[in-house]
Amino acid sequence: MIRKLTLAVFIFLSYQMSAQVGISVGYQSLNFNPDGAVSTFDQRYDGPVVTADYWFRLRNYRVEFRPGFTYGRLNSDAVKINKYQAVFSTRIYPFSFDDDCDCPTFSKRSGFFEDGFFLSLNPHFGWYDFSAAVFDPEPDYSLDDLLFHIDIGAGIDIGFSDQFTLTPELRYRYIPSIAGSVDSSDDMPRPIEGAMNGIFASIGLTYRWN
Repeated sequence: MIRKLTLAVFIFLSYQMSAQVGISVGYQSLNFNPDGAVSTFDQRYDGPVVTADYWFRLRNYRVEFRPGFTYGRLNSDAVKINKYQAVFSTRIYPFSFDDDCDCPTFSKRSGFFEDGFFLSLNPHFGWYDFSAAVFDPEPDYSLDDLLFHIDIGAGIDIGFSDQFTLTPELRYRYIPSIAGSVDSSDDMPRPIEGAMNGIFASIGLTYRWN
């Protein structure tokens, strides 16, 4: 029964949707807001992100889905955070939502902005590892835990051919709970839970086959 259901879903998706694969690189700059701690300065974390994803869309409406996997790093003066996550991005194209040709961006004819502009919602699920060190290479603290965060953003597709599309995107990123650090009385960083929020910018390249 399960095999028949899986086959039916696969056939349905193959009939309804076209497919693409993509890779993107980005940079995140986030503020850490520790729980129960008073800080006189912004605790800032920055780092790169790499994502690989698979693209498909609805046939009759301009709604696109990009499930994938992402790796990112967040660094401060004495802290390193590695993030390993699955992501399921949804893009909605408001200016061509119900009158799109279901063809590559390069072949669309409504206009550069109308064809390419989108809004996105991007939940991420996975885990992270945290280490705080004053003297490298030995960490003074380390831990790992589950991680959820969500992005909302906007971007634009720029078609260079029917096969390749370049996509810059800017997002607001919110992480409701993650370990960061604050300075203790002995000038050693200590881990503490808190939220992070800030900006994530990326550029992606997508390859489409028919």
